[in-house]
Amino acid sequence: FWLKSLLGLCHVLMNKYSPLASTEGPGQIYEVPVLTSVHLQTLMFCHVYFNLVFLAVAATISWYKVRTVSDILVYVIWMPTVAVSLLVEPVRLYVGFQGNLQEQVRSLFLFVFLTAFPSFTLGVAQIVFRSIMFTDELCPGCVLAPEISLTYIHLALLVPEFACGCVALLGENGLITLQTEKFYFNQRSMGFAKLHG
Repeated sequence: FWLKSLLGLCHVLMNKYSPLASTEGPGQIYEVPVLTSVHLQTLMFCHVYFNLVFLAVAATISWYKVRTVSDILVYVIWMPTVAVSLLVEPVRLYVGFQGNLQEQVRSLFLFVFLTAFPSFTLGVAQIVFRSIMFTDELCPGCVLAPEISLTYIHLALLVPEFACGCVALLGENGLITLQTEKFYFNQRSMGFAKLHG
């Protein structure tokens, strides 16, 4: 899968335009700009490696907390993070790669939605709950420094991914605009062919 994504990205970088056969007549070709966002692809590629590091550190943190912390609220805050990293993040990144490389509006929209909720929302909620409920006086050792650092790095990756995803979907030359133009162009071409056919 990753090799296929990397080859697709290389293809996009090499070819800025994709030739398609025209429906107006035999032998006519028009060029359609490739809509894949290289910035979004690069951010998602970095996020894959971050998730691997995150899961390794999360496993260590979970092992430490099970052995040393007895407060059940610690698990209520920490375990959803691990669950989202194991279940939602792979799906989010997969549909992001698919929507970006294959220029699919549905997949890219799902990526943007999953970036906002639950990934970003859960990260912000964790920061708020940790600062309110788990101070060093109330629960020493409940919140570890790597845990906080990973949450901030995760949020720092999510914000530009969300922005690039929105631009790729809704920008001036975004996916929705160009797909709509392509649809109307095909409708006009079919109407022209029926009129003169």
